[in-house]
Amino acid sequence: MLQRGVWTYVGLERAAGTSPGQVILVLNDLIDDAAGIPAAARHELTRRAILWCVEAYFGHLGGNAVGGETV
Repeated sequence: MLQRGVWTYVGLERAAGTSPGQVILVLNDLIDDAAGIPAAARHELTRRAILWCVEAYFGHLGGNAVGGETV
C-alpha cells in the first residue's frame, strides 16, 4: 500500500514537471518527519522509497522504460 502511494505521488509530480531529485527530497523529508519509526526501520524505509521513486519516475528497474525492452 505504501509503495502504491509513493508511485501515485511520484506520477503526479512527474506529470507536473517536478524533477526526480525534488521528489526524492520531499519523500525523504516525509519519512524523517514521521513519528515513531525506529532509526533502523527509517533507514530501510528511506532506501525502499528512493527505489520506488526511481521506478515510478523512470520505469521499472532493470528494464528499458522507453522501449519496453529488457536487457
